[in-house]
Amino acid sequence: MDWLSQFPGTFYKTKSKEILDFSFFASDFLVYSVTVARSAGQVPVYYAHRNGSGYEGRGVDMFVTKEGYVNESLDPLYPFGHGLSYTQFSYSELELSSTKVSPEQVLTVSCKVANSGSRAGDEVVQLYVADLLASVARPVKDLVGFRRIHLQPGEEKRVKFQISISQLSFLDRKMEWIVEPGIMSLMIGSSSKDVQLEDTFEIIGNRTVVGNNREFFAKVTVAE
Repeated sequence: MDWLSQFPGTFYKTKSKEILDFSFFASDFLVYSVTVARSAGQVPVYYAHRNGSGYEGRGVDMFVTKEGYVNESLDPLYPFGHGLSYTQFSYSELELSSTKVSPEQVLTVSCKVANSGSRAGDEVVQLYVADLLASVARPVKDLVGFRRIHLQPGEEKRVKFQISISQLSFLDRKMEWIVEPGIMSLMIGSSSKDVQLEDTFEIIGNRTVVGNNREFFAKVTVAE
């Protein structure tokens, strides 16, 4: 552990013992950052690529097979939202307030997250939504909300997301922000790649122009 003595940092006196005996919890995530490419040949690489492109939806050609490139995997080195911890987490009991919503409504989505390991730790619970069929090409998934939570060993919390359907609007060919009726896929997990829970819901009604009256991120609450 020579690096610890050479570069002790601000909290050396208070944290060195905890780090050495693993009683100090540590975790970090790429939610605020980017997808990390495996090599320069993968660039550009990002999680919200359009359907039919990118590392999740790209077709097969002379340089790419279903398994990946000729000389390496299609998957990035670290997907968007990737994180590590000294413990493990489990997801369960996904609940939706409704399976059918109109463009003016709010959909509530919740799940339970438990620390199934032996150490305290942080988890970033991430909610993604995908439009399965639209009038223009849409991303394979969009991050619509997240919350970082701290859990003791064996502790469980319910994370609740409130999604305004206007948040799911997109620019159409006339450059208007609209919400279209259709089936939406919903995914919750610890990264854009590590999806733990999935379900679908339907936006009903007519095509709706929302203009500037739209939300940008889901409201999140945490309950014991």
